[in-house]
Amino acid sequence: MGDEERRYRLWLSFALGTAYVRMQSLLETYDGDGKAIFRDAAAACLPGVGKRELACNAVLHQKASEAYIDDCLAYMTRRKIQAVLVEDENYPALLRHIYRPPMVLYLRGRLPKRIPVPIALIGSRNCSDYG
Repeated sequence: MGDEERRYRLWLSFALGTAYVRMQSLLETYDGDGKAIFRDAAAACLPGVGKRELACNAVLHQKASEAYIDDCLAYMTRRKIQAVLVEDENYPALLRHIYRPPMVLYLRGRLPKRIPVPIALIGSRNCSDYG
């Protein structure tokens, strides 16, 4: 995956957060082309019929700007946060094979090549600075 495609995949994650089903649906509809999703979101012409899909489309339209992506990437750089996409070589193999794996892992530090004891995040949908 090239840098440009990676940028738009990260935008999708920044904008939708944990809305895995909608992200996956859009990626399948657009044959994995994140830039095309971005372009159609900016033009407010993403496909969708259900209440949830339309709500996600509205969020994507609102956040479909290069400045938004730049701000998110700058924040990650300042905080030394890395992003590992599910397609990346260093994405944990065991995690990749679960039902609906996270599309993006955000981490600080290094991801070990082999994780001896698998761990899970619980309650990650409503994270706070506290925990």
